[in-house]
Amino acid sequence: MTAPAWLVIAATATATATVACGGSPATPPQAPPPAQAALSNTVVEAQEPHALLASLERTACFGSCPIYKISVFRDGAIEWEGTQYVKILGKAVGRATPAQLQQLRAAFAKAGYSMMRASYEQAMVTDQPTMVVAFADGPSVKTVKHYGGDSNAPPSLYELETSIDTILNTEQWIGSADLRRRRRRRYP
Repeated sequence: MTAPAWLVIAATATATATVACGGSPATPPQAPPPAQAALSNTVVEAQEPHALLASLERTACFGSCPIYKISVFRDGAIEWEGTQYVKILGKAVGRATPAQLQQLRAAFAKAGYSMMRASYEQAMVTDQPTMVVAFADGPSVKTVKHYGGDSNAPPSLYELETSIDTILNTEQWIGSADLRRRRRRRYP
């Protein structure tokens, strides 16, 4: 397809006028050269995503067992939800240090968590709480449900549950054992 005659004449006249007036012939606009990145000796740490690393949930028992869920994320964010028999009811947030995150990963490895069954829920003793532990140090989440009265559960699972509480300092939200004893009858 050829251009209309009037367009060819207009383009020729514009180019001729530009050159005659001391300019250069029109050229299509050029993209500016790419900006050069400033070089720096600064090391930028990779940000961890806000994705679940681990969680521990403790359910009700026949009594005044603390009922709560604590979740820690790969970026260090901690989310707390206290339901009953805890110092802090409702939601709260905190922050785990990189050292705490590493301690959690080590506790799961030491416990042999990846080799555990998904459920230890045989009721050999009644009136115990159930603990739900989740761990996601990769693309998938593994969850283990553990009824406290199941004596077939590996001792390392009990130790892991206690380690999670210790590493994440859940006592700050649950209250100390002494405080819980003194307030047992006054909890909602």
